[in-house]
Amino acid sequence: MAKKLIDAKNPDNILQWAQDFSDAHAILEAHNIATRVKTATDSTLPGACDFSSTVCLAFSQECYLKALLAISKGEYPREHDLKKLFKALAPDVQARVWAALRKHDPGLNDAGFDKCMTENANAFEIWRYAFEHLDTEFSHFTSFALDLNKALLDVYLNFYPENPPTGFGQP
Repeated sequence: MAKKLIDAKNPDNILQWAQDFSDAHAILEAHNIATRVKTATDSTLPGACDFSSTVCLAFSQECYLKALLAISKGEYPREHDLKKLFKALAPDVQARVWAALRKHDPGLNDAGFDKCMTENANAFEIWRYAFEHLDTEFSHFTSFALDLNKALLDVYLNFYPENPPTGFGQP
């Protein structure tokens, strides 16, 4: 039997994966910017790294939600749908995420949140096959996803009020 790389039910391990994929998104975004500067293009046509960074961001959201579920409930569903993962959180945890999200995006209202969660529910599954969705707009996803990641991390870290895990920065 193959050796497990990590304990997939340990919330801190899941959080580390979330952070790693968030970092990968940031690195790919820096590459995207550098490539456009180097080639002196302001092309609005996305390249493979644009989609790769979006996939990393979407997967980081999924991992942040699963880490929060693991720390608050002890388990998480085998699910990619971000909206379903959010709804799996206990109502008090959802309220904490909402409060943290409003700190990062004060203009977001209930309808806007629901719209973003619905549009981005299957982001990881969709953007892995971005070449099949070249007619789909994805720029709105990034801003919301970054704010949601920050809010999820804030809430996660506050589950350890006196002894938070170390080494976790902002997504």
